Amino acid sequence: MARPVKNKKLTSPVVYGVWTLEKFADASPRSYGWWLENIYDYPEISKFSNWDKKKKERWAFDAVKANEWLIKKFVYKEV
Repeated sequence: MARPVKNKKLTSPVVYGVWTLEKFADASPRSYGWWLENIYDYPEISKFSNWDKKKKERWAFDAVKANEWLIKKFVYKEV
């Protein structure tokens, strides 16, 4: 008889995949409406999103890089 598999519980949340603008706004301290109006004020977002695509396409963000950027930009102050 096989031994049971022990699944280890993660101690911290793991971020992966692709975020839509809604999920990106949920992860940030700003609202969805605020991002719709002000997203073009942050050109560094192009490094982890589909910024250069056609404007009719929905926003998509690399979740890991977007999470790191949000933490740097809105959580920790650079001194």
